[in-house]
Amino acid sequence: MKTYLQKINETTPTRMWVNNPLPSEAEKGLKAGVFGATSNPTYLTHMLKDQETVDDTIQAIDRHIRETKDDHLVVALAYEDMIHKIAEIFIPLFERTHREQGWVAIQGNPYRDDDVDFILEEAHRFYAVSPNIVVKVSATLAGIAAMEKLTSEGHAVLATAGVSNYYAEKMFEAYERGVQAAGKAPTLFVTTLAAPFEGYAKKYVGANQIDCAPDLVEKAGIEMSKHMYRIWKEKYSHLNCRLMGGGVRTERHFTEMVGGDMHVTCGWKFIDELNRKNPAVESRIDDVISEEEREKLFQKIPAFKRAYEEDGMLEAELSAHPPFQLFRNGFLTAWDSLLSIVRERRILLEK
Repeated sequence: MKTYLQKINETTPTRMWVNNPLPSEAEKGLKAGVFGATSNPTYLTHMLKDQETVDDTIQAIDRHIRETKDDHLVVALAYEDMIHKIAEIFIPLFERTHREQGWVAIQGNPYRDDDVDFILEEAHRFYAVSPNIVVKVSATLAGIAAMEKLTSEGHAVLATAGVSNYYAEKMFEAYERGVQAAGKAPTLFVTTLAAPFEGYAKKYVGANQIDCAPDLVEKAGIEMSKHMYRIWKEKYSHLNCRLMGGGVRTERHFTEMVGGDMHVTCGWKFIDELNRKNPAVESRIDDVISEEEREKLFQKIPAFKRAYEEDGMLEAELSAHPPFQLFRNGFLTAWDSLLSIVRERRILLEK
């Protein structure tokens, strides 16, 4: 019997990536039929929690402590070392598909998301890790500028932390400018993160004691992403770019995107469980909420209106968008924990 992912790959244009994988999970994902692998600034925290990778991760941290006094750089360099293992696993797929599949994504220091010069310097170092590396840049003005510059240099980019359609449109527009400057069209992926937006919406409603049906609140992120898909299909599908969902928490965060010519990144355990369940493949990308429901979400959750509408924000508001701030806070928290580990290891390694 064919697995759910095999059926998805054979009958729909929707593609799945594996997120923050252990090397063994990357191997399993590759065999299962994933398109590539993603990671984010929490990556080393996962590697430090698993027996498969904890020793290698500590060794990488210790090695770079001896090379630099910059604790942030130690974290980034150790991250590079660990993600290189994943890139090596996907290189054969990357080469066999002539650079279409087998990409492996890495994301830099979240404390420097507003520093375009730093983003570019870090990105150039990341690209040297492996030919199939795609660098993630964040949903800030600096991230948009960096993506345009990297595109103009011919690099593949993954625009991440996408919790507004205004941001996605700005990325696509900047990509077009970068393509014109490059004279060619390197790959671009732009995230539209239904699950993290839903997480924000639930916390916002709870914190402010807003009367809104839970099942409607759950639809906010998916509705934002489906609207962005319609915008992409109408205005940007002729470009060498795709939308990518991520931050998947439950089955609907993937299954509601099925049928769309887009990608979604998921943890290996989620992928494995979905294959075990093996539900029917149903195209749901065009199933949307009613206008009445949408208006109620606009009224109850102001950030949803700003995220949904193409012109819902101003450029200067990107970094201040509450769902983005909440999403990035998770990365900052993980990065802080890694800095603490680096400081501890530095003390222990003192002679």
